[in-house]
Amino acid sequence: MWLQNERNRLLSQTGLDKRNSDLAPSDVKPENSPGVRRPLHFIIDLGCQLWPQFDCGFAALRSVPGKGPCLGAAPIKRLPQRMALVFPSRLLTLAGMELSQGLRKVQERVAQACRRAGRQASEVTLVAVTKGQPPEVVRAAAGLGLDIFGENKVQEAKAKIPLCLARLRWHMIGHLQTNKARDAVHFFEMIQSIDSLRLAEEVNRCAEKAGRTMPILLEVNVAGEASKFGYRPETLLAEFDRLNGLRRLEIHGLMTMAPWTPDPEKVRPVFRRLRELKAECEARLGAPLEHLSMGMSSDFEVAIEEGATIVRVGTAIFGERHRSAPAASGG
Repeated sequence: MWLQNERNRLLSQTGLDKRNSDLAPSDVKPENSPGVRRPLHFIIDLGCQLWPQFDCGFAALRSVPGKGPCLGAAPIKRLPQRMALVFPSRLLTLAGMELSQGLRKVQERVAQACRRAGRQASEVTLVAVTKGQPPEVVRAAAGLGLDIFGENKVQEAKAKIPLCLARLRWHMIGHLQTNKARDAVHFFEMIQSIDSLRLAEEVNRCAEKAGRTMPILLEVNVAGEASKFGYRPETLLAEFDRLNGLRRLEIHGLMTMAPWTPDPEKVRPVFRRLRELKAECEARLGAPLEHLSMGMSSDFEVAIEEGATIVRVGTAIFGERHRSAPAASGG
């Protein structure tokens, strides 16, 4: 929200909000212009038609000597109307302050929930959900110590991950289509959203071709919501032995997304049932499963109290997304 407000304020100050046509490169001040002490950046609404491949919030452009305005290394001939010019120091200061505050509050909530449950905070892995967040924000979050990030869409991840630090780890947490399995195997360290035997077999085939073993979580639609993906508990148990027989997949545990409610206590039975289902799978496997991935920004404390080892948090760290989106597997 701060970014949208800052953009609107700057647009108003510069009068760019009153223009009716796209901005030409001549509207961009070069880095060596009088009074410009730092390279100018642009905050772009990536929902515009210029970059339809991005289904996310904002990205930074910069003025490159000899090229003009660029997105990465590619010169941009015309710039979209909804644009604000800001100094990067101003932007990064605002971003860093809000991001740091959000992360600190989430870490405090995790620690408090662990204390109530008689657990150690180190037992819970925080996956920062970066759907709709540009690489600049991911890098800022990594600078604060986050190193595991969750993405909901393979297409967005393909565009974003190469622009981020190589040391970062990425989890696929959204619904995965079989035709995106190869890319998912390539870009992600773990796929948390295996929701059918057919998908598992395709991921196994792609992992075989890639010469790797793919850690996975099995997604369960515990609440039986028609709007969500995931195994029905009884179907999961019926197919578990066949899933476990896919030699290029490593089943690390289960994942669920609880129904949204303003009262997190109402979804405690969902988290409890997933924990019970994990125990049933362990009995079939004859070995423990490492993870229960459950809990998002609004309910992760209850999930931790019920045994979550992974929580998927986006909004509580990064703030509200710029554009509304359908329900996803983390937030």
